[in-house]
This record gives sequence, C-alpha cells and structure tokens, in this order.
Amino acid sequence: MADIHIDIERMIMHSNYLLEVDNSSASNGLSDMERKQYLDQIKELVQTVQTLLDANIALGNKQKELQAEADRKIAGLQDQVDKQLLENCKPVGVRCMARTMRSKLVTSR
Repeated sequence: MADIHIDIERMIMHSNYLLEVDNSSASNGLSDMERKQYLDQIKELVQTVQTLLDANIALGNKQKELQAEADRKIAGLQDQVDKQLLENCKPVGVRCMARTMRSKLVTSR
C-alpha cells in the first residue's frame, strides 16, 4: 500500500511539474483558450487522482480497524468455547481429551 501511495504521489508531483512547464513555455502553437482548457483538464485530473488516493487510504484504514475488531471477537468467542469445554468436561480424561482436540483445532488453522 505504501508503494502505491508513493507512486501516486509521484504521478501527482509529475503532473504538477508538467503543468508548471506548460505555464512557463509561452509558445507551443496552442491558442490561449486551448491552453486554458488543457490546463483545466490537468488540474481536474490531478484533483481526481488525489481524491481517489484519499478514499483508498481511508478504506484501507477502515479495513484494518474491522479486521482488528473481528480478531478481538474471535479471541473472545474462543475464550468462551474454552471455558464451556472446561465446565462441561469434569472427568480428568475427558478434560484432557478436550484440550487435545482444541490444540489440534488451533494448530490446524
């Protein structure tokens, strides 16, 4: 994700550079109206790319938050399962079997 962010920022900086180069060159055969339309189009495209970048970063952060929340819920549910297994399996042999089965389930994931 960081590489994509850097690449997009590099593209934005390059577009701004080209925009400045175009502003500084006075004669390239375009009329003033064509030049203005071209510059406006570049500005609009730069803004669009920046908006998309911001949206992608926000979505990535939201995804990380949701994944962390899901991991916490899974851990809580696993604790409840462990507690229930220990409460329901009073005999020592069954308790040992439940622990063994649980450890096999955890390692197989």
